[in-house]
Amino acid sequence: MEKIKFTLSPYLIILFILFLLTPAYLFATPSDDHDGFETSGLIQSIGKDSLVVNSKTFFVDSTTEIRNQLHSVLSFNDLHVGDKVEIMYVKRSDSTNFAKRIMLKTEDNEFEISGAVQSVGGDSLVVHNMVFHTDSTTIIRGEHDSTLTLSMIKVNDLVEIHAVVRPDKTFLATKIKLETEREAEDSKIELEGIIEVKNADTLSVSGTKVTVNTQTEIFGDDHKLLTYSDLAVGMKVEVKAKIQPDSSYLALRIKVEAPEQKQIEITAPIDSIMTSSIIVAGITFSTDSTTEIKDSHGTLLTFNDLKKGMIVEVKGVKLLDGTYHARRIRIKDFWRPKIEVTGIIDTVGSDFIVVTNKRYYVDSQTKIYDSTNVSVTFASLLVGQRVEIHAIMRSDSTLLAKRIKMIGAHETDISGAITAISGDTLTVSGLKVIVSAHTVYFNEADSAVALSDLKVNMKVEIKALLQNNGSYLALIISIEDDPDISQTTGIVSSVTSNSITVSAPNYQITASTVVLDANFKPISSTSLSAGQQVTIWSSLSSSQPTALQIQTSAAVVTDVKNNTSTLPKEYKLSQNYPNPFNPSTNIRYTLPQQGLVTLRVYDILGREVATLVNEVKPAGTYVVRFDAGQLASGVYLYRIESGNFISTKKLVLLK
Repeated sequence: MEKIKFTLSPYLIILFILFLLTPAYLFATPSDDHDGFETSGLIQSIGKDSLVVNSKTFFVDSTTEIRNQLHSVLSFNDLHVGDKVEIMYVKRSDSTNFAKRIMLKTEDNEFEISGAVQSVGGDSLVVHNMVFHTDSTTIIRGEHDSTLTLSMIKVNDLVEIHAVVRPDKTFLATKIKLETEREAEDSKIELEGIIEVKNADTLSVSGTKVTVNTQTEIFGDDHKLLTYSDLAVGMKVEVKAKIQPDSSYLALRIKVEAPEQKQIEITAPIDSIMTSSIIVAGITFSTDSTTEIKDSHGTLLTFNDLKKGMIVEVKGVKLLDGTYHARRIRIKDFWRPKIEVTGIIDTVGSDFIVVTNKRYYVDSQTKIYDSTNVSVTFASLLVGQRVEIHAIMRSDSTLLAKRIKMIGAHETDISGAITAISGDTLTVSGLKVIVSAHTVYFNEADSAVALSDLKVNMKVEIKALLQNNGSYLALIISIEDDPDISQTTGIVSSVTSNSITVSAPNYQITASTVVLDANFKPISSTSLSAGQQVTIWSSLSSSQPTALQIQTSAAVVTDVKNNTSTLPKEYKLSQNYPNPFNPSTNIRYTLPQQGLVTLRVYDILGREVATLVNEVKPAGTYVVRFDAGQLASGVYLYRIESGNFISTKKLVLLK
């Protein structure tokens, strides 16, 4: 590599050199406007009137605009081999690439942030109480990369901002992108309920007012597009909305629900997988391109990511031909002994009920509740009632109901992140929910927990009852995703009856620890042995790491050199979560081989503020908790070094 010219501080020089050693996967993407294409990468060579980036030649002339991240005008001679650049170019008639704009990138003072726009000025906007200035070269994009102007950005819009820190410590936005529906998951809430009031541009859904605009997508129960005029009072809908700075909600998507007689919800292991369908708890669900498949963290997946034995939550609908179609599939991290089913009672027998063609027996230990969570008798169950059942499979393959709860007409499903807990009130994505002595709580493994186990930033699903005063009373609160749970993959170096050591950390094994084989089947902890590759789920909030769940891989590693297929394939430093954060966040990294690892945090001026890791680690996946309680709000960098691998990312602390 040719010598690179730097005018940065010594630390930033080192950081930039190490960044160059990190491979990047870069792609050119077309724009919907007439600007052409964009690509970014390292300059491989420079000619008299051209440069090569990503093995493509880009020609320049006197009209080519060349700037740095602070938008200062540069000349072609200011570019050097090894510089990272972003190029906007067009295809000429002779099929050559002409660079219309070249921006010199320097990672050390660059960061990204996402959030709702709080205010917009003539040349600035405010997000998360941070002022981002713009100038004539700031790129502003909408959906499908369409070109926008700052005047088109509105208060409450969700945006992703690429910015740099200027010498005077102000922020200059280099690129602003309006976020799509699937972005900014943490600022969203999902509601399922009845449309009670419909106005010109607002709906009241089970007591919650949501605004509808031209960007709101509306679908029927057959997934066909509808218009706002198709919605009517009395319809049951599922609404995905984003919370806005004024605490109101803007509907992103509204889906009309099928009649309750057609709806089915099941949480159970996948029995088998076919070409485009899965069997769960004996029921076959077809899938298609409209089926939404996600992991426990809300990341979109494909049908090929599903595996036999996985615990999944399926929300489906019964079709006219009597078959079932999966509208949504969500993978659950934790194994559970119970099967959960929600549906209509078809038959009531002497000691059983039939729901979705499955018989669920009851005994003296079965707990039965009405729609307000008050205990009732078996005689209260009637054909046509919609119920939620928690059942187990007995040794004779029959299903025994452990818990049956009636679902009321005014019951609402609320999904979102807990943003505050105060006394008997939870705030979930801005919506206040009251808890009472009748509220029950379940963790991710469907085990009973208490209100004290709930924490801010947890994602929960709440079944609530709308009260006459307009408040919500929580009946059931289920933890969907706990950011304090760490997932580590590595090789077992030692194991005893009450502890296991994987990738250096030692985890306690208790009577509550669940051990699974590679096919998601429970096994005894005595099956664990040194040399196995395992994945361990543990709590980051515990002073003594305790294994909540351990899953083994299909292979046992007896010689690391000859069994690398069981190890992680590459080094990786993931984006911290949550981000922005206050006051703590989690940083995940992966090592394909043992080596010395350092993970440090720096401020934007390159000063070290924390050392999170500085030791030899075996191959595996790790999660480190970074507590920034003593630091000021701002942009920070975290950098990992292991062998020849160097990677740096940005994090934002907002207090």
